[in-house]
Amino acid sequence: MSPDDLTALQQPVDVNRASIAELTSLPRIGPKLARRIVHGRPYDDLESLARVRGIGPATMKRLRGRAFVRPCVAMTQSQGCTALP
Repeated sequence: MSPDDLTALQQPVDVNRASIAELTSLPRIGPKLARRIVHGRPYDDLESLARVRGIGPATMKRLRGRAFVRPCVAMTQSQGCTALP
């Protein structure tokens, strides 16, 4: 689904698996911040995003309801996040 569709439909986005483009569909997340989110993976929970430079309390408040974290079993550069069962 395109980032514009995700925004229009208010679809939730898994920050451990979303592409940079998908992350930019989230409120207050631009391309630079989306790259920082990707580079900081994996996250154990949504609150873990607070360790990303540029994500403070106001941004976290806006992300709730649109962003979620499905924990990873393993994270690899080539295959990304392997989900928990």
